[in-house]
Formats: sequence, C-alpha cells, structure tokens
Amino acid sequence: MSVRPWRSRLQGQSPNLLRVRAATPICAVAALAIALLGSAVACAQGFPSRPVRLVVPVAAGGLRDVIARAMGPEFHRSAGQTLVVDNRTGGGGLIAGEIVANATPDGYTLFMASGAEISIAPALHPKLPYDPRTAFVPVTRLIDTPMLLFSAAALPVQSVKELVALAREKPGAIVFASSGPGSVSHLAQELFAQRAGITFIHVPYRGAALALADIAAGRASLLVTTVTSAKPLLDAGRVRALAVAADKRTASLPEVPTFEEAGVKGVDAPVWAGIMAPKGTPATIVSRLDGEFRQILANAEFKRLTTARDAQIAADGPAAFARMIREDMQRWARVVSTAKVKLQ
Repeated sequence: MSVRPWRSRLQGQSPNLLRVRAATPICAVAALAIALLGSAVACAQGFPSRPVRLVVPVAAGGLRDVIARAMGPEFHRSAGQTLVVDNRTGGGGLIAGEIVANATPDGYTLFMASGAEISIAPALHPKLPYDPRTAFVPVTRLIDTPMLLFSAAALPVQSVKELVALAREKPGAIVFASSGPGSVSHLAQELFAQRAGITFIHVPYRGAALALADIAAGRASLLVTTVTSAKPLLDAGRVRALAVAADKRTASLPEVPTFEEAGVKGVDAPVWAGIMAPKGTPATIVSRLDGEFRQILANAEFKRLTTARDAQIAADGPAAFARMIREDMQRWARVVSTAKVKLQ
C-alpha cells in the first residue's frame, strides 16, 4: 500500500498540529499509565475493605497457627478487618500453597509460608502443583526459629569437635535421627555432614517427639530440632545441646555456640515463616500488607509470645524476604543434590 495519499493529507498542516498528532499515541499511553497508577493507589487506600484470609498449612496448635491467630486482634485493630485463619493441612503444605497460588491476586488471600513449601519443595518434588519461584510475591518474613544439634547424653561427646572426631573414627556408625525425610531436620543433618566431611546413619521418624524418645532410650544418638521440642529432655539431662544451626546464638541457650563458633562453617538451617501473596498482587497492596504485619511484629505482647517459643522476629520487607528465599532455595538444592535425597 502506498503511503503517499496519507502524506498528501498532511501537507499544508501547521507544524504544531503535526507535532500534536504525532504525540497523540504517546500521550494516550501516558494517560493510561497515570490512570492505572491512580486506580492502584485508590485500591490500596481502600484496602482492606473485607476480611483477609490467611491460609496456614499446619494444624491448629502448631507454631505457625499460634503466630497467625495471635496476629488477628492486632490486624483488626490496625487494618479494621478480620484476619481469618484457614488451616489447610496435608501434602507437606503443598495443598495450602496451591490454594493461594490459584487465588485472585487482590491481597485478600495470603499464605503463611515456610521453607518447607517454598525453599525445599522444588528440590525434592519433580512435579509440584505450583512453582514456588514464580507463584507468589513475598510480603513480610515474620519469624525465624533456630534449630539446634542435640545429642544423647550417653553419647561420649561434649562438643561438635569431639563429635566430628568420633564420626571420623567410626564412619557410618552413629545414628542421626530426623523428624522426617526431606524435613529441615533431615537436610540440616546432611548439611552438617557435608561441611564436616563425615557420615552418619540417617533414620527418619514421624516427628521430633518420636525421634527424641528414641534418643532418650539410646536407640539413636543425634537430632537437629528446636529448643521447644527438646526442652523437657534437655531439662532432665537426657539430651545435650551441642550447636546452633544459625548465624547467632539463641537467647534461650546463650551458652550453646553456633556451628561456626564450634569449628564447622556454613551450617545454617533457617526455619522461617512469612506472609506471601499470589503472583500479580499489586505492589501498593503488598506494601500496605507489609506495613500492617511489621507493625504487629513491633508489638510488645507479640514479641513476648514469640520469645516464649524461642522464635526470633525477622520483620523483613518484600525485597529482603525475596533475597533470603533465593539463598534458601540455592542452599537446599545443593544439599539435596549432593546427598542424593529422594522421597519414596
């Protein structure tokens, strides 16, 4: 098609008119962008206008459930709406994750996520109902719960250094329990073994309580778990705390060194919990939610609640939370690949 007729129609037009006509598409795009931005801001200003659903992948009474329910009254006071806790168990948290991944991205359906569903799942499951790397938007990391290495009191070691020496003397002879295959407890043990260059016999249990019972009975020697889980046996002198799998000591057992302080670097096994929203949730709403939840984290009563459960408040915003998740994914992908961890 010839363009000459089009050009001929413009001949004789004033330069100003030509400039206006040429700029019209750009102006239209700019006007649309401004309109959309204004709409997003208006949406955030009116948010939330109805109850917000928080999907929690653990049963009532679990730590994440306790934290979620404790946030409810504060959320209602600050945001003016109810925070509805929806417990969806099963599938190792994947059922809850799928619900949120498929929800409308409007800020009214949120995920009380942890490393199990986000950081570890991609390394363990070849097929997932959602892609943790792309299905969610990080809002706020709420808490970290430190994991510690506990040994049976009968095991003849008083430190990580002595344990490593014993493991090298008797390779593959020490039974290392875990709270389940593919759990942070299991993978932290694998990480320790890889970093120290030693081997153990891994025996998975259905939860930390059963593993600790066998350690107390002498059928297993080691377990990585939380202080809360091990405290009754720790107080009774049936188990010994050897090291903290984090970058700093825990307030409840300040005398216990970190793995790095004990001579083994790189054994960091964070157990985190945070709020995530479906992909596509407007940035303005994510920012509003981040502000609401971080305000709750600053509340003195909430701090007392978390401290009593040996949890540390993180209060990371979206950018820092996203960065932590990327590092967490890389860590566990390496551990799973090196140890050739498979779920049957």
